Amino acid sequence: PEMDPAAGLTVPRTSCHGRVIHGITVEGARRVDAADVIAATHLREGAVCNDDDIARDARALWALDFFDNIVIEANREGDQVDLVITVSERPAIARIEFEGNDEVSDEDLDEEVTLTTGTILSIPDLREQLGKIRDKYAEEGFFLAQVDYELRPVDGEHNEVAVVFRV
Repeated sequence: PEMDPAAGLTVPRTSCHGRVIHGITVEGARRVDAADVIAATHLREGAVCNDDDIARDARALWALDFFDNIVIEANREGDQVDLVITVSERPAIARIEFEGNDEVSDEDLDEEVTLTTGTILSIPDLREQLGKIRDKYAEEGFFLAQVDYELRPVDGEHNEVAVVFRV
């Protein structure tokens, strides 16, 4: 612990704080290259580890929108630490399907939807598609169309989902 003179409080520190970073490894990354995970941070071997930097870099990794979970651990080795960044990747989009779209063709909806198969699923991007599909229905004169989505896991070990838009 260190004293925060401004607040007059003792600030707990992690085992990483103030120690030199000996090594950095990434676990759990499949689609995102481990080097890209490290590059998205300011963490570097030989630099002094700082708790505020770890928090900043965790936020930077989260902002990439590729991961459901991020854990950064420090394993002490004397006055140095080995950092392990463990990520849980969001699933990739295996396919895009439409159900209940009796009034507009799949091809017309495909033109509106900007999701791409093979990319990592982004929930904000997915939700944006709902408005695009509703707008297409309104353009065709169906102003009361309701659209939602379902994510269906695809068999296999590739962490993929089918995105199903239900109209």
